[in-house]
Amino acid sequence: MNFSEVISGFSNVSVVSLAMAFILSLVTVILGSLLFCYFSYALNKRVNFKDSLKINYISLLTNYMVPFKPGALAVKALLTKIVSGVGVEYATLIIIMENVFYYLWQIPLAAALLAFSGMAVLGLKLGWMLAIGIFIVLLIVFILHPEGVFWFRILLPKRILRRHPGIDDVMGIIKDSRNAFVKPGIIIPLILISLMLIFISPLFVKLAESVITNRISYIDAVVIFWISYAAGRLSIIADGFGTKDIAMGGLLIYYGVGSLDAVKIVVLFRIFTALPVSVIGGCYLITIRKKLSLKQMLSAKPEKPDKA
Repeated sequence: MNFSEVISGFSNVSVVSLAMAFILSLVTVILGSLLFCYFSYALNKRVNFKDSLKINYISLLTNYMVPFKPGALAVKALLTKIVSGVGVEYATLIIIMENVFYYLWQIPLAAALLAFSGMAVLGLKLGWMLAIGIFIVLLIVFILHPEGVFWFRILLPKRILRRHPGIDDVMGIIKDSRNAFVKPGIIIPLILISLMLIFISPLFVKLAESVITNRISYIDAVVIFWISYAAGRLSIIADGFGTKDIAMGGLLIYYGVGSLDAVKIVVLFRIFTALPVSVIGGCYLITIRKKLSLKQMLSAKPEKPDKA
């Protein structure tokens, strides 16, 4: 297998396929941006949709530039400060809550799909029901005790805590506001938007696969996308590079796709997901280039949270 063999299948990529990739990217980023808005609403820091869209597009673009996931998350916090004016402590907390919520449903979903597809390690026929049960329990715990995410504090270097004392203030506010995510106006949109992402995001895999082989079903694409996505989530590399790709390629082969075609599909999947983000995120990045002073951002005094 060489590079020329991999790119040989891309001659079938049409303008329609690229247009569909851009539309899918726009829809998924819009949904992700809405989720980000609702997390900010829960913390009484209203990031509007326009700013959220800009933050998410640029942060997705920087995922390709920042090698490790913690660095990519830090960049998103800085972008939130630059674009929306939300204090670094609040921006960091919004991103933490957002990622905890994603982990709570994406990892159990992947486990359920593993069981459903007959690849469960324990071989439990009803393993998917167990996984869904675990997901429901974790979701309830998150809603009733959102302060549980504060375990991350033990991972923060003491110098960061000294430099940003407002972090502890924000933690105290959330601990005293356990009902922040119980409000119907918050939790219902979070669940509905997440359900839409579950069914829409796998279309990227189906779109890439349809160009190369067009052999797998939409249900197969759902299994392949979310299991590989969860694998990427568990990776420390930004956007799951390597981990997600290997998992996706292995699953494609499991579903009967040839190894060469599997590589082509994985590469094309990356193109379909990265190209729209690079174009639109790059345009957004240009609009805020004058505000991108990292040194000034790091030296800025942290916002003092309202205790009201």
